[in-house]
Amino acid sequence: MALPKSARGTAEMIPLPEEVRSVIARLEETGAQAWAVGGCVRDSLLGRTPKDYDVTTSLRPAQVAALFAHVVPSGQRYGTVTVLLDGRPVEVTTFREEGEYRDARHPSRVAFTASLEADLARRDFTVNAMAYHPARGLADPFGGRADLAAGLLRAVGEPAARFAEDALRILRAYRFAAQLDFRLDAPLRAAARECAPRLGQVSAERKCAELKRLLTSPRPDWVWVLAEEIGPVCGLPAPAETQPAGERTGARGTWPAENAFPIRMAWALWGLGATAETAQAALRALRCSNQEIRQTVLLLRLLESPAPADTIEAKRLLRRAGPAGAAAYCALLEHVRPAQAGPVRALLDAVLRSDEPYQLSMLALRGDALAPWVPAQERGAALEALLEHVLHHPQDNTQAALLRLLRARAKEDSQ
Repeated sequence: MALPKSARGTAEMIPLPEEVRSVIARLEETGAQAWAVGGCVRDSLLGRTPKDYDVTTSLRPAQVAALFAHVVPSGQRYGTVTVLLDGRPVEVTTFREEGEYRDARHPSRVAFTASLEADLARRDFTVNAMAYHPARGLADPFGGRADLAAGLLRAVGEPAARFAEDALRILRAYRFAAQLDFRLDAPLRAAARECAPRLGQVSAERKCAELKRLLTSPRPDWVWVLAEEIGPVCGLPAPAETQPAGERTGARGTWPAENAFPIRMAWALWGLGATAETAQAALRALRCSNQEIRQTVLLLRLLESPAPADTIEAKRLLRRAGPAGAAAYCALLEHVRPAQAGPVRALLDAVLRSDEPYQLSMLALRGDALAPWVPAQERGAALEALLEHVLHHPQDNTQAALLRLLRARAKEDSQ
């Protein structure tokens, strides 16, 4: 295929790994075309190290598989096989065109083609629709390189048509804007709002994956734009009609430096005016893991509660959240109520340095030691009572002292 001169670049622009160069060379020994394509080209041109490399070729999947000793049929229905060279995977996909999308996610048919440009034309955004060859240079028929230089995300062709084909591309647009710190092209942004209802046909797991990537990106503030422009169809609660005054209104100004998903999601939900209960419902609907839901909801509950003001309250917070959760809470508190963050952190640090008990596993008495004194069905409550005592009297956290407390309790119960 002869691309227009403006779409061709100079050779050796991108240093491809040896295994990718080897795959391209082996494919082209047959007289076929083969190019590195997509995200690896985009990231390389941005000066980033790609996470993985994809190759596109005019050969059919069975022809590709016949050329290599170790091949995994990872997606032959869509023309993809994974070649393993020295244990390193390279995905190889046949040039293809796609038929009508009937479920807002998958094409009704895939047709192989001999045209690289036809293959690039089916892709979502111009910055992802570039291919690179070690000798021929850059194939860029839709102006992706110029959009990279301009910091602009633009659809290949008509954006509404791209979103109608695959509604997940709507979320991908906001996610790429956050990851790359790009602007959204005005027609693309308008089409995203227009086509947003089609996200209802996309699985919760897919939406959750895109939100995680957005929230843990360098520009998580794009979540506010996402929530306001396309509402709950993206999986987030709609912004509260009446935002709480003060601290929640100001939550949109800054973001915690920590980019763990529960911390970033808690901050996003807090800024949207969500309560712990509405957040829990949203996260369940998104099919987040139970651990992610617990951690995120706990952080919101802690923010909704008064900050600990003494050592006992600090111990109770540590029991609920653990050291890591308490640190995450402090990171959020610095943005919500900064005057309280320092004293709270000092209280927590003092407890942790002291080794004073704050959870059941730190008691000097195990559950089986209660057997002579407490019926099996009451042992949990007995341990809770012992922990409550040592929260106030940490010097009593010895086996002898705890047994004396148990004997005294048993004597009182028998009278």
